[in-house]
Amino acid sequence: MSNGQDERQRIAHSIQRVVNIVRVVAVIVLVAIAATGVVRLVRFYSRDVGLSAPRAIETYVRALYEGDANTVYNMTDPDSLVDLYGAPVDRLSFMQQVSALRGDAAPAITSVYTKRLFESKDTLYCIVELTLAEGRASRRFLLETRNMDGRWVMTWPFGLTR
Repeated sequence: MSNGQDERQRIAHSIQRVVNIVRVVAVIVLVAIAATGVVRLVRFYSRDVGLSAPRAIETYVRALYEGDANTVYNMTDPDSLVDLYGAPVDRLSFMQQVSALRGDAAPAITSVYTKRLFESKDTLYCIVELTLAEGRASRRFLLETRNMDGRWVMTWPFGLTR
């Protein structure tokens, strides 16, 4: 009987070991699935949490109209900081051109409305409609923005010169 009992204990021990291995593998798989889900949720909602594309566009346009050239510069895609001929534009030149583009007395913005046209990978194309104060006509324009490492930047905002 001792041999039969030892054999049963050995089989029970082997089964217990297999069950423990299966449990560990199951936990690892569940953790991997949960981690993948969390990463996907964060990526999905990161576009609308914090400075989303429409809010980034509004910040950019308001900064441009209010003459905040630093914000405009910082929110412009670094690859777009070139003139019409492809030569890099330095920060000082950019600031001067933003001031010249804005003019002396830019009208105040009452509202900024952003309508998404379409999206391609991390690039978003929007129609932006500005409602200006002082009875001026509203303005509409197309703006391209892209998600660069979790922050939205504007691409090719206007033609820069040397």
